[in-house]
Amino acid sequence: MPFHFQAKLYSSLDPISETEIPRPRIGPTVLADGRRGTEYQFAIYRGESRVGGVGFDGWDETTQDVGRPVHCFVFDLRQAQVIHAMLAYKQTLGSVDDDFTYLQGLAQGFVLSFAGRTDNDEALRYLAVTSPNALMESQVPVPANVAQRDDGSIVLASIDVPVLGG
Repeated sequence: MPFHFQAKLYSSLDPISETEIPRPRIGPTVLADGRRGTEYQFAIYRGESRVGGVGFDGWDETTQDVGRPVHCFVFDLRQAQVIHAMLAYKQTLGSVDDDFTYLQGLAQGFVLSFAGRTDNDEALRYLAVTSPNALMESQVPVPANVAQRDDGSIVLASIDVPVLGG
């Protein structure tokens, strides 16, 4: 059964599997292309027990949505080692879904950990992307109808967080 994460104040929770993903530890990093980025370290819990974690980098960008600026935080899941790290917990979390559906569900848990924010004064978007190459290297078939960005990356999960009170 696919994950169905729900936003909580400082985490996301799939109530059926009791999988919880708190907001990650965050720190600054320098991306491979020299830009400033963010390092994310997510923990994964099943009930009260920590079953693992996944770390990856990301970046911020400002996009336009219906003429309004949106601060977008991109989670970079475009490396095969990140996909492998995510897949490493599939059995522990009791997922019987195909690998792509599982990855989408876990990525949704990552982005939804921020959806309960109540302190933002701008429109925010959290976006988890991967690449066809990372999936191919991980032997994960890509469905034909997946959403892609202009750069060819595949959108695994996305959540918009409106302006507080907006």
